[in-house]
Amino acid sequence: MAPNINSDLSGTETKSESKKNTLLTAGVVVLVIAAFLAGANSSNSSNLAKLGIKVLNQEPPANTATVDYDLLWKALEVVNREYVDKPLDQQKLMYGSIDGLLRALGDAHTSFFDPEENKKFKEDLEGNFEGIGAEISIKNDLLIVVAPLPNTPAERAGLLPQDTIIKIDGQETFNLSLEEAVNKIRGPKGSTVILTVLHKNEEKQVELNIVRDAIHVDSVTYEIKQASGQRLGVIKLSRFGPDTVSAFNAALNDIMSQPTQGLIVDLRNNPGGLLDAAVQVSSLWLTRDQVVLKELNAEKQESKYYSQGPGRLNGTKTVVLINEGSASASEILTGALQDYKLATVVGMKSFGKGSVQDLIDIGRGAAIKITIAKWLTPNGRSIDKQGLEPDIKVDRSLEDYQSGQDPQMERAIELISK
Repeated sequence: MAPNINSDLSGTETKSESKKNTLLTAGVVVLVIAAFLAGANSSNSSNLAKLGIKVLNQEPPANTATVDYDLLWKALEVVNREYVDKPLDQQKLMYGSIDGLLRALGDAHTSFFDPEENKKFKEDLEGNFEGIGAEISIKNDLLIVVAPLPNTPAERAGLLPQDTIIKIDGQETFNLSLEEAVNKIRGPKGSTVILTVLHKNEEKQVELNIVRDAIHVDSVTYEIKQASGQRLGVIKLSRFGPDTVSAFNAALNDIMSQPTQGLIVDLRNNPGGLLDAAVQVSSLWLTRDQVVLKELNAEKQESKYYSQGPGRLNGTKTVVLINEGSASASEILTGALQDYKLATVVGMKSFGKGSVQDLIDIGRGAAIKITIAKWLTPNGRSIDKQGLEPDIKVDRSLEDYQSGQDPQMERAIELISK
């Protein structure tokens, strides 16, 4: 299962490679005990040394002068001296300490990855993993399905966007972190996980037995439809990954090789992905130097991401399909096209993830996925926890899903073929 889950995938956006490399270089800290346990005085270090624990990197963080981090060292000393079952796994204590630090931020999109989790997360971004194939998140303290990925065990079992996951294999989810939930849901091919879920607008919980499988998600698929004697293209984006831009352009080349009435871009159940990919795909409609999004960093300073142009699709009749599973990078593309009135947006209100994460390696195979900015649409709209409203609201009910009906796609085809 993937964490953007990009937390089976967490919709994880990352900054550009140049930015990421800078942070990766600056973020490496060599240590035995977690870096944030810095600031030990000599007596604490001596006591830990007596317990056989060697501590490296004892300089306190530069911005913690008003906090006495000595308490953390004392807690570590007490645990190692008094806890009944010895020996203690010092690496496990270190990982737990870092995890606790990040949980204290209260941000579901910021988390610690130990080396194995980091490896799995990077595989997930490439679209290859073993699990059920769904994106999950925590919203209003509930474990929510952002989107089942297409042609995966999750979708085939009937998992839907906005489902609330109540239990995983009988264990209640209310006190689980996002990564804990992901680790419980994902697993080896052929194994089974039982999810107790509550569908949106339903009162009765249902149990879904889902057999895990090897998951490969193509970020771009497409087809050419005929409607009212006219030719139109439909491009489905399942995620924004490293291959998305080249695959999208290849699809366009085929679709546009003959006269085409217009284009439907299906972003439903797309949990997001790489920020750069969203900017580059948006650039296919936006002319050079148009703003794709505005970003507010930790200092509340605003920076702008501009289209790289030249707007190959500018003037092409376009309909964008969204639903409650359209999140993050999907919302960046939708927001830009909607603000510039370059597309008609059809469907239901999007998920509402207006933050940007970076994946920063901190050494020894571990990494921190951390929220580094909030983003706004070109017109300055904040969508975080609010989502984007479609221009034309069309729902797809549980009955529609079960019967294979798609009124949202039907409306998009109608708009293009007029």
